[in-house]
Amino acid sequence: MKGCLVGYFDDKNRGMADVISKVLGPSICINLKKEQGIDFDLINFCVFILDSEEECVLKFFIENLSSIKQIHKAFLIIGENELLVPIRQLFKDIDKEILVDEQSIEIICKVAKELKTLRDKVVIKRMPNEKLRFFVEEYLNSNTTCTLTTCGIEVRATPIEYTYKDGYLYFLTEGGEKFANIYLNNRVSVAIYDKYQGMNKLFGMQIEGEVSFVEFASNEYKKIVDLKGYKFENIVNLPFKLNMIKVKINKVEFLNSKFKQMGYDAKQIFYF
Repeated sequence: MKGCLVGYFDDKNRGMADVISKVLGPSICINLKKEQGIDFDLINFCVFILDSEEECVLKFFIENLSSIKQIHKAFLIIGENELLVPIRQLFKDIDKEILVDEQSIEIICKVAKELKTLRDKVVIKRMPNEKLRFFVEEYLNSNTTCTLTTCGIEVRATPIEYTYKDGYLYFLTEGGEKFANIYLNNRVSVAIYDKYQGMNKLFGMQIEGEVSFVEFASNEYKKIVDLKGYKFENIVNLPFKLNMIKVKINKVEFLNSKFKQMGYDAKQIFYF
């Protein structure tokens, strides 16, 4: 399995490089001035942190020109850097350049997330959208329980039953602390997964979405109750109100070992 390379030339950038490397994962973080004999055949995405005008920096790129040209790459530029001009001349196919004015942990994490999104876009062997949607919905319909994670007052992960319908996950719930989070922040994450049976049998998905409330006794409420196999009359007669919330699915990261047998990466990303 290939990974990412996060390279820096000055030890003062080691902390930044380490954060980015961990977010990208699988990845290695190295000082390019000290490291010798990098096996670029094991790398599918490179991030280079530039804040030095030393000759050794340009020398590194010239010596490894042919190898680096074959790899997707991004450059982080710390402040003004005259090296960027000759580097642009060497590489006509830079995927991204990011200017970093401040090295706070918040900025570094945002940059790392941006780089991960780029890496996933250019590196993953993608399955056609319609085909992928079929497998995503098949997995959603073959399961009934998940972990719903909310964050507002505090982070809360709730094991809960769901029903999938047309890009939405529906939940019936008596209530609870998760509602305090939902009122403050409607962005949620959902995890659905199989029991671990080995590295060649990995099945699970992480979902990003937005949660909202379904009005009690509305047509939508009744349709989902019926889809779940319940009788609305029985729910009305409960001694408490059974609330319904729904999550509009925006993004699905689906890990499915079977995809590799089909010629794609095991991890696929689908946007609804």
